[in-house]
Amino acid sequence: MKPLGIVLLFINLLAAAGVAYLATQSWAKRQEQNTAILKYELPAIGMPTNKGPAVPTNPEETYNVGTRDVRVKILTELFAGAGRGGDYSQLSGVPGSVVGEVEDLKRLLDAKLNEQPNAAAKLQFLVGVPSRTVPGRLEPGPLTLLADDFEERNTYREWAAEAAKPQNANPAPVLSPDELFALARAALDAKFDLITAAPSPSANSAFEAAKLTARQARDKAFDDFQKAAKGPGQADLQKAYNESLKQYWTALSAKSASLSESDRRRRAAGLLSVLDPSASGQKRTALLVGLSDYTAAILERTQRLSAMPERYERQGEAELAAFLVVYQGKLATSRDLDRMLQKQANITRGFATQQKKAEELVLSRTKHRDDAQGRVNDIDAKTKATAATQAELEREILQLQRLVGARFDELFQLEDQVFAAEKQKAK
Repeated sequence: MKPLGIVLLFINLLAAAGVAYLATQSWAKRQEQNTAILKYELPAIGMPTNKGPAVPTNPEETYNVGTRDVRVKILTELFAGAGRGGDYSQLSGVPGSVVGEVEDLKRLLDAKLNEQPNAAAKLQFLVGVPSRTVPGRLEPGPLTLLADDFEERNTYREWAAEAAKPQNANPAPVLSPDELFALARAALDAKFDLITAAPSPSANSAFEAAKLTARQARDKAFDDFQKAAKGPGQADLQKAYNESLKQYWTALSAKSASLSESDRRRRAAGLLSVLDPSASGQKRTALLVGLSDYTAAILERTQRLSAMPERYERQGEAELAAFLVVYQGKLATSRDLDRMLQKQANITRGFATQQKKAEELVLSRTKHRDDAQGRVNDIDAKTKATAATQAELEREILQLQRLVGARFDELFQLEDQVFAAEKQKAK
């Protein structure tokens, strides 16, 4: 090879090495930018809802999160210091999905529950135990902490009080500790099923309707029992009330479903944040479901909890039981009816306003139509008059054309006569 060829080959190799270096640097920068974006994006969207493949152990492998394939290394860095606390400290590392995390937490909760010696102890573990320092206060268990509203929370308090009654109490306990624990266990399973099962508005509506029907039957049975006082038939009414109370408790413990995927993730955020209040657990929950759903769930639960003390403060402990049994359903119903009435009034006012606007619009359109019809009639009359005038002009023009034609004929005859005279004269 000639020296010039060797030089050119060396230069080409240097250029190729430079291009490869720049391409490598460009790829590294893009990866660095993508990593920075993901670290801000992932906390907002959270991990997938449903269970998928297990998170790989190799840091350089990828795991699908939403629409992105994210390296396990990034997820590990993101969840660093975000492990569960307390009874759930075994849960650490990168959770693969929301449902997987909930199922893992449920297994740990079941294991803790199975450590209790009997049904009464298991029921106390779920709903809570009376406070040793404040009379009448309940130290809530997991199920009570997960209550969605005041009435549900109070039902769990009733179960705790019912389980503490001796069998020879008057009146006798409605259900035995074994039966109450079965209800509490079903209610706890239903809380987790809300998240692990797919959303179903129809199932949610059926659950709410069944609970409402059972609550109304319970309230009616209690009213009938109260009105009877100590008169004849009170024992039968007491039995009917106890049976309606069982039916209501059973309906409250039945399975339901979330309304949507967003509702499902928010329920998961509420469940995980309540059962594991540790700082690292809250961080893990927020990263798992996404900051948006986590914030919404915390705000919703805060509002619910803020409303509960307000209802407790409106009455004394002496009248709490009677008030809760008789009026809590009616109060909720009254509020619902008031909201419905306000909504109906707003709708009625809206309809009246719309009707008025419609009438004004009809009058305006009628006036515009009449004006337009008048203009059309005027134009039609003018058109007819113009057409008549045009027809008359056309007749006059036709007559003129005929007269001009006759004059041309006479002119041609005169020209013929002149030509003939000139021709005669020339001879």
